Amino acid sequence: MKRKLIITGALVAFALIAWLIWAKVAGTTKVALVNFPNYQVARMAKSLDNGFIDLKQLSIDDFDKLNRYDAILIFGMGIRMTDEHRAVLEKLKEKNVPVFSTAVTDPVNNISSLDSISNKRVADYLSNGGSVNYRSLFNYIRKDLTGKSAFTGEIQEPVEISSDVLFHLDDERVFETVADFEKYYKEKGFYKENAPKVALIVGMAGPFDTNKDHLDSLIVSLEQRNMNVYPVSGFAGRLKMLEEIDPAAVIYMPHGRLLMGQGEKAVEWLKAHNVPMFCPVTINDTYDNWMADKRGMAGGFMSQSIVMPELDGGIAPFALNAQFIDKDGLYLFKNIPGRLAQFTDMVSNYLRLQTLPNKEKKVAIYYYKGPGKNAMTAAGLEVVPSLYNFLKKLKAEGYDLSGLPATEKAFEALINEQGPVFNAYAEGNIQKYLNSGYPAWVTSPQYSTWLEDLLTPAMLDTLVNKHGRGLGDFYTKEVDGIEQIAVTRIDLGNVVLLPQPTQGTGDNSFAAVHGSNEIPPHHYIASYLWVQKDFKADAMIHFGTHGSLEFIPGKQVALSSDDWTDRLVGSLPHFYLYTISDVGEGLIAKRRSYATTISHLTPPFIETGLRREVDDLLNDIKRYLATDLRDESLNLKIKNKAIGMGLHRDLQLDSIRTQAYTDVEIEKIENFAEELCAEKIVGGQYTLGVPYEESKIASSVKLMCTEPIAYSLANLDEVQKKVTRKQIENKAFFNEHYLGKAQQAVARVMANPALANDAALLAQLGVSPETVAKAQMIKKASEPKMNRMMAMMMSKMAEEVKDGKKPKMGHGHPAGIPKTGKMPDSVKKMLEEKMKGEQAGDAKKQMPASMPAKKDMPTSKDMPTSKGMPVDTTGKKHKPIDGTSGASQQMDTVTREQVLFSNAVLDIQHAIQNVNNYREYLRNSPQMELDGFINALNGHYVAPSPGGDVISDPNVLPTGRNLYGINAEATPTPAAWEKGKEMANILLAEHAKAHGGATPQKVSFTLWSGSFIESEGATIGEILYLLGVEPIRDQFNRVLDIRLIDIKDLGRPRVDVVVQTSGQLRDVASSRLTLIQKAVDMAAAAGDGDDNYVAKGRNDAERVLLDKGFSPKEAREYATQRVFGGANGMYGTGITSMVESGDRWENESEISNVYLNNMGATYGNEKDFGSFKPGIFEAALQNTEAVVQPRQSNTWGALSLDHVYEFMGGISLTVRNVTGNDPDAYFNDLRNRHQARVQDLKSAIGVETRSTLFNPVYMKEQMKEGASAANAMSETIRNTYGWNVMKPKAIDNEIWDQYYEVFVNDKLNVGVKGFFERENPAALQEATAVMMETARKGYWKATPEQLKNIAALHSELVEKYDAGCSGFVCDNAKLRTFIGEQLSPESAKQYQGKVEAARNESISGDDKGVVLKKDKSVQTNEPVKPENMSSFSLALISFFWLVVIFLLVFFIRKRTRKNKRRK
Repeated sequence: MKRKLIITGALVAFALIAWLIWAKVAGTTKVALVNFPNYQVARMAKSLDNGFIDLKQLSIDDFDKLNRYDAILIFGMGIRMTDEHRAVLEKLKEKNVPVFSTAVTDPVNNISSLDSISNKRVADYLSNGGSVNYRSLFNYIRKDLTGKSAFTGEIQEPVEISSDVLFHLDDERVFETVADFEKYYKEKGFYKENAPKVALIVGMAGPFDTNKDHLDSLIVSLEQRNMNVYPVSGFAGRLKMLEEIDPAAVIYMPHGRLLMGQGEKAVEWLKAHNVPMFCPVTINDTYDNWMADKRGMAGGFMSQSIVMPELDGGIAPFALNAQFIDKDGLYLFKNIPGRLAQFTDMVSNYLRLQTLPNKEKKVAIYYYKGPGKNAMTAAGLEVVPSLYNFLKKLKAEGYDLSGLPATEKAFEALINEQGPVFNAYAEGNIQKYLNSGYPAWVTSPQYSTWLEDLLTPAMLDTLVNKHGRGLGDFYTKEVDGIEQIAVTRIDLGNVVLLPQPTQGTGDNSFAAVHGSNEIPPHHYIASYLWVQKDFKADAMIHFGTHGSLEFIPGKQVALSSDDWTDRLVGSLPHFYLYTISDVGEGLIAKRRSYATTISHLTPPFIETGLRREVDDLLNDIKRYLATDLRDESLNLKIKNKAIGMGLHRDLQLDSIRTQAYTDVEIEKIENFAEELCAEKIVGGQYTLGVPYEESKIASSVKLMCTEPIAYSLANLDEVQKKVTRKQIENKAFFNEHYLGKAQQAVARVMANPALANDAALLAQLGVSPETVAKAQMIKKASEPKMNRMMAMMMSKMAEEVKDGKKPKMGHGHPAGIPKTGKMPDSVKKMLEEKMKGEQAGDAKKQMPASMPAKKDMPTSKDMPTSKGMPVDTTGKKHKPIDGTSGASQQMDTVTREQVLFSNAVLDIQHAIQNVNNYREYLRNSPQMELDGFINALNGHYVAPSPGGDVISDPNVLPTGRNLYGINAEATPTPAAWEKGKEMANILLAEHAKAHGGATPQKVSFTLWSGSFIESEGATIGEILYLLGVEPIRDQFNRVLDIRLIDIKDLGRPRVDVVVQTSGQLRDVASSRLTLIQKAVDMAAAAGDGDDNYVAKGRNDAERVLLDKGFSPKEAREYATQRVFGGANGMYGTGITSMVESGDRWENESEISNVYLNNMGATYGNEKDFGSFKPGIFEAALQNTEAVVQPRQSNTWGALSLDHVYEFMGGISLTVRNVTGNDPDAYFNDLRNRHQARVQDLKSAIGVETRSTLFNPVYMKEQMKEGASAANAMSETIRNTYGWNVMKPKAIDNEIWDQYYEVFVNDKLNVGVKGFFERENPAALQEATAVMMETARKGYWKATPEQLKNIAALHSELVEKYDAGCSGFVCDNAKLRTFIGEQLSPESAKQYQGKVEAARNESISGDDKGVVLKKDKSVQTNEPVKPENMSSFSLALISFFWLVVIFLLVFFIRKRTRKNKRRK
């Protein structure tokens, strides 16, 4: 027994020793890859040739498992390590475990246990990358770093790969020169003579740190389409490579800008060579996750993949590649199924435009037109002459436009006759048009073939489920039993014009059906498929800012083949004429419909000319305030003048004529009167290709430059303690002391352009050359340190490339970002010194204890390399709103006062110097727009441009360029954060004045993309500050997290918020929505006792949810939800059609219920992004005391734009119905970047009405224009009705009285009726119908005489010009009855007959075998049921059942009688 034990012990000991020896010498080497991207791990794993090496991918959450591994490699880019994480690594170092960190962005995380020789070798393997280097790396780790000598593979020296090389299908073969590549390309038979060259620049998921499947297949697909493809992997030498290749097009697989850190060199090169740059998107996630993601892409990755390339003029952010998991669980990049051919066809189609003669090019142009006889419209554009000018330009360029009428009037008549748009209720007009011979017809079999060719099976199923298998009853007919659907188009030769199809077919349900994305109707789909398949267009254009294609719900960006917009665009080159003032919506067109935008001017701006009307009042006020002794009689005189002018209503002051106003109220009147004089109004409309009149160029330039100079002068005096902020805010004081000086300076430069650079002129304004020099010195000192580093580094790198020294910047740099690998030693040394000196001290302090989950943090793609260039983060190339460089928080030697001083001085200099530039831009832009469009249609490059209001930000000039936005991840910028805090304080002060010093418990905000972009997130900053949180910025100035502001430092209660977002803002800045939600959650949990209204709001919302039947857990979870938006990815509220269908609702609660339904989707949580649960939105609105709408543009106001009443009005009405209290309504007025303010809604409406429709100066300018101007005036009246519904207190009876006087009685003596009859009778029909509906609904207390006169004018217009057939004119039965009641019986009969003719017209003619199909509109708020049934079908079925019932009753009665007789 003892012997057995000894033997057993010996065997165990031997086995143990053997195992230890095996483990030491031959055991598996376990290598932990911490934070490495999936696809790089896959490339590493595929490179292994040794089964005794085990690679394991770990996250930061797995640090407790690191002691199980033999070696640890850490990818430092984007990793959020704490002291605890670093302590783990230090312990491993003490145990001699090999630890190596690469791509480190924070110096404190640069942890390595290797000696300098090993450190360099591992770094060289990783930085160069590729299969050979990765294979040798892990063999080296096994043998040399962990000491396992058995079963080791070959270890080669690191293979250096130049930073800039060409590659092809051979995995390991690279070419350092274009000549070498071309030699190989020709020898292997790839090169095609006379074929276009395409440079494929890989910036994301390159050939050396990932698999190459996605790149190889792209290369092959392009080559199959007769292109010579030059694939380039690199960074520093990209420009040199492009010069040598001289391509016809560039395809950039983007991560950041093309020539990151080199300013505008990419734009300059692309512009000089006139080469388009396509930017297909590589999804850094699995295909399945991407398909399930409603956003498509978001956060920092979206910034680097989509936003930054747009700064270079990149187009077509087309989702092309994604990650797929193979059988071994490795993540590999591959083309997304069905996407490759579409993309390469698109590139081929663009290149075809470069060589195809213009006379052979087929172009489809979509325009937007109102229903019936209503005009063509587009934001700020006089559409008919603009489109006609454009077509004449095409004809002059050789395009086949043989059918273009000889005159503009004839062209307009052609549009109205052959290219109308009808809503479903105008059945008579529809039947007449379908029988006219004008439409193109698509048969059902042909249409089905197109659908099957272009749509995925899933889309076909949803289409059938929604609209049935047939073509439906809208715009259809049957010919010999075969269904056909009409496509409205006007054939002008090789150019066709098409109206943007309506998206409705007669369904009058206003409430969105949750979980059911909007599916375009058949006639909408047919139009776009006809363009692709039948007309076979070479290019598609949307003409003017008013399309709907880009707003069909689906993914926000990086669309899939299941998105309707993607399918309807197909592979067509798409161009979009867009107003420069609406960059927010322009970006949606770019990103969701792959459009190249060509911007156009807004209308010119003029002054109101109202000073004479208020001069006497202002003089009296000036005399009254001039002395300390107050003259009560003068006070009453002022008051009576103000009451006589109606100013008391706009300012909500009392009208007791015997009781004096306070000084504050007198100053309020003074400021309002001055604002009326200073308001900037549009002087007509803009016509494409036609320069402004010189007088309007002068007035526009004056308005661009005067206020920046004036406010900068005032700010300079304030910094120097010469004036106070209160004095500057007094309009009269400001105008007297600063505005006049500025106006004189601008006038002098316009009279003598040489003065723009005359130091004497600046000196006369109090700005000496010494002052300018001092300001410039401060400006330079206050620039962001990281920007200075980047500039110096790029300068060094550019010098080395120029001198022929190719920096060895290897391709193994992970994460698919531009490869920078081994930078020149001089640059490396400089970077290390900068990083140590400038970042180490503060990085640790600014890192909060609680960081977001890894999912919410920037991934490795978003961060800079430890040895390379930082990614671009700014996005916006023109100046931030306060003129700072955008990184005031990084200054350590410059005070805030010095920055303000510098900004003021340099803004004055900038504005003076640019007077001449702006004038030339305005003169030249119309021609640049036309030339830019022609160049785009030739398949060439359109240079990039910021967008916005030309008055607020003249840097958007010149037009004719391709719009871009800003990097949402960098918002709110430091300047916008300061502006946001200022706005919050002003809002709280205004509320306190109106409510006895109280702080509002909750404020509702509407977020729009345009104001977000142009203000760089100022309203986001305001929301955060109200909640009592502040942004945390990383070293690249991005806002990736937030932290609480201590309640003592805040000095006030935390104010709760509720946010409603437009779809456009949601798409461009979804990460900011989740940031707001996080801020709400933090604030609600902050404690603070009674000073925390956010916590109170959570508790109140929780009680509401419990009362609605939510479980306690659900109620607590949803009680802090504060970010809401459109259901099913909608872009609007879906409420305007309901509001304007006044006969279909009687109580505003009906509107409120639909609003809660349509806008109740939550967008603050990534997990449940866009989800909906009834009751949550309603709970969130509890305690809301104010609603706020940002306004950043002079091009629109509360009344001129329907979206204002839609969003701001919609939330006001809903809050009123939910809480019982009518909330205050304010604008965040950001139009003047020098003086942001809060303006109450009623005051804003007062300024707008007085300066526009009630102002003869404005009216005369509009009446120099055409149908679009008439339509704009009518729309303002319609929107006034909308406000009456949404917030009745905002619209006084007197406004409608004035509308009546101006538009019916022509009070201003400007010939209103004659203008409308000449240019657009339908618009005046609409305006008069709206007036009557406002009275019918009880919002306007019109007199019997007013009603009689309006009805008479309305019926006269209908009788004379036929019914225009907008909804108000033709689709409101109660309104038509009401109008008829104001007319004589004979007039009423004629009027009703005209309208009925449009609505129900029988078809004459003897077309054999033709049966027209129609869709009956139903006067109800319920969906049309059953679907796809005509009114005739319903009647027939009803008759059938009546007959059956009659026969059944007859039979039963007969049987009963027989039975009785038997008994």
